[in-house]
Amino acid sequence: MMSAAKLRRAQSRAGEAKPYAEKYIQLAQSIAQHLTKPAPQIFIGREKEEEKTKTLCLAIASARGLCGGYNANVTKKIIAYNNQKKNKENTTVILVGRKAKPTLQKAMGQKLLYTHEDVNRPVPHEAFAKALATEIISMFEQERFDRCVLFYNHFESVLTQKVVAHTMIPIGADGNKKNNNNENQQKEITFEPERNILLQNIAPQIIAAQIFEAMLDAFAAEQAARMTAMDNATRNAGELIEELSLRYNRLRQASITTELIEIISGAEAL
Repeated sequence: MMSAAKLRRAQSRAGEAKPYAEKYIQLAQSIAQHLTKPAPQIFIGREKEEEKTKTLCLAIASARGLCGGYNANVTKKIIAYNNQKKNKENTTVILVGRKAKPTLQKAMGQKLLYTHEDVNRPVPHEAFAKALATEIISMFEQERFDRCVLFYNHFESVLTQKVVAHTMIPIGADGNKKNNNNENQQKEITFEPERNILLQNIAPQIIAAQIFEAMLDAFAAEQAARMTAMDNATRNAGELIEELSLRYNRLRQASITTELIEIISGAEAL
């Protein structure tokens, strides 16, 4: 019941955040189309062979349990993604939410850099998303990774949560190219500061918006998964109680029947 109330609020917040994050990426792509100089590396990426590309996986899990396979699905997706890479040694992981830590630590070992615990309690906070975005951009500038992939549970319905792998850096790599004709054919706009500087300045806000939107979406999926898990647990407990009650009554009846037979047999013997 508590998760049902939280789910309604989480759905509302996630629905409000998604258009904002998508529009931010579209804006950056629109600006990048009219550059006279090469775009910042965080938008175009680094030219490297696939075997040499360093990948950072940002995983969003839960800070609490009792939500079924919610956390296991995220860890399985990351492990499968890592196994598909030609050079597995170039993969590192940052985890948000402590419940997936034991499994990831066992599978990835030292590739799990660190874990941000209890950040979604009681609800996701935008301030954390901004701080994490700044941290990730700093790691990118230090060339500790070339690509950042965001893994989280996407809320589809109360019964369905799908793990999404979204390439967050380079920005717009997954394509959000649904700009309409009016946007593509926009008139020349004067920007202050210059476009390249503007893109560099708004990059942290774009990354933060994507992280926060993913956290809200994942939080809604977590509440839905917890509702389903608790409903299944309640149903299974009821079935177990019925089965045990039936078994108990059968054994009790058999015991009474045995005692009656013994009494009758003893009376006949006398």
